[in-house]
Amino acid sequence: MSRAPEIFLIESGEQSASVSPTSGGLLLKYSVDGKEVVHCPENWFESYPIKIHYGCPVLFPCPSTLNFYEHKDVFHWKGIFHRMPQHGFARHLPWAVEDLTESAIRMVLQSSSLTRTMFPWDFELELEYSLTAKGLSASVKIKNLSQDQLPFHFGFHPYFVSEAPYTRQVIKVPESRSLRLLGGRETETVQPENRIISLNSSLSLTRFYEGVSPEGFMLMDRQSQWAVTVQADVKYFRGWAIWRPRLDAPFVCIEPWTAPPNALNTGEGIHWVESGGSLSAGMLISAGPAPEAMES
Repeated sequence: MSRAPEIFLIESGEQSASVSPTSGGLLLKYSVDGKEVVHCPENWFESYPIKIHYGCPVLFPCPSTLNFYEHKDVFHWKGIFHRMPQHGFARHLPWAVEDLTESAIRMVLQSSSLTRTMFPWDFELELEYSLTAKGLSASVKIKNLSQDQLPFHFGFHPYFVSEAPYTRQVIKVPESRSLRLLGGRETETVQPENRIISLNSSLSLTRFYEGVSPEGFMLMDRQSQWAVTVQADVKYFRGWAIWRPRLDAPFVCIEPWTAPPNALNTGEGIHWVESGGSLSAGMLISAGPAPEAMES
């Protein structure tokens, strides 16, 4: 991308957020009381859309990668192989602004001849960011405009600011049923780990938690007691991914997904939307002083 695209700013009290609809409906920044919550470098557009390690990309119609036996990066449906990039296509396509107020923005992505080569359904995907008394609310709604049932697999991929020294920062993991370690296309199911993860630990193997309680995840600085809490509709967001590529990365990702990796091919945990029907789900990001001291 040769120059920065149009960016919309929404504000409410001490909160502000910026969004670029034509850059995949990308939430770029979110700050509270002047403190940045979501990581985004000033020159982000120089790497877009090749590398999007900032903001909050939307993952549709598949978080992570797809494979069908020996076939990689494909969605297999009714005997036909559809090429699909990692994390789907929604984060690479322009969205249209449907409504804009001082504190909220609503955008829409509609199916096209391009999207149907990868995901053979007609749909309308609606994405809204709004600043509320509780924090930044992110909601997604999909409408199935096809004659057949539509499989819905979606994820939010927020990059939260992480600052050195990383020994001060920890993630509080809620109660969960199981944990998978995702390395490339392989997965390993292990028992849920310690509920406090230090950011001085390696997170290069994505941790995928299932059966997570509604309280969500908390990222906290032990010294300042500043905390970021991420929650999502547990009815639809059935799994959470935590990832950080290296120990000195200026961010950590805490991501709600509606189903496990490769779910479009396996059917595991997929939500189905009837013809003419719709489905809505949401995520909430809040930031401020920790509600209570965290034990080490």
